[in-house]
Amino acid sequence: MKEKNGFIDALFDFSFSKFITPKIAGIWLIVVYLFESLVALGVLVSSLKSGGVAFVFTFMLVVLILPVVLIGTRVTIEGMVSLVKIAEESVKIREMLERKQNEKGGIRD
Repeated sequence: MKEKNGFIDALFDFSFSKFITPKIAGIWLIVVYLFESLVALGVLVSSLKSGGVAFVFTFMLVVLILPVVLIGTRVTIEGMVSLVKIAEESVKIREMLERKQNEKGGIRD
């Protein structure tokens, strides 16, 4: 049975046989969400200096654009995790097929 390797082992695996994307995806999503929200808040605060009309216009833009940006971030990270999971499953399938081939190869007529 394979033993589970740690995050540090995966981080310094230069053959890329171990993936860290699924391990850090949730944390990365939170960090990026916070950054995007802080940028939106900064844009709103800076628009206060330009007057009420600019603030209202900026507020409407932030309300429309921020959810799209957050959804885009989520979809991008989901895509990366999905690619990694496909790669992991492909390795499992290849290993299974190689085992079956070796079992068949040992018995010849």
